[in-house]
Amino acid sequence: TLREVVASPCGVDDRRGGSAPPLATGGLCTASVAVHIDDVDVHYARAGAAGAEITYEPVDQPYGYREYSAHDLEGHLWSFQTPITVPDSQEAP
Repeated sequence: TLREVVASPCGVDDRRGGSAPPLATGGLCTASVAVHIDDVDVHYARAGAAGAEITYEPVDQPYGYREYSAHDLEGHLWSFQTPITVPDSQEAP
């Protein structure tokens, strides 16, 4: 289940954290977020249909997650992931 993630915008003069959105730094990535969700493919389809700027389509990663990434309106990178389940017959002894 996806839980609502609340993030406050950070400005160039944000003295609390000292970070700025990528659009204010010429595209320099200042942070990224990974969100665990139930079904990455359904989420990807919904995000794409809504006009999200998709960085890469869902792919099985070697570290055990199926994920895709997108940028938000300020240029921050978000990754959405679902753990890959390995069938019992393929598990190591």
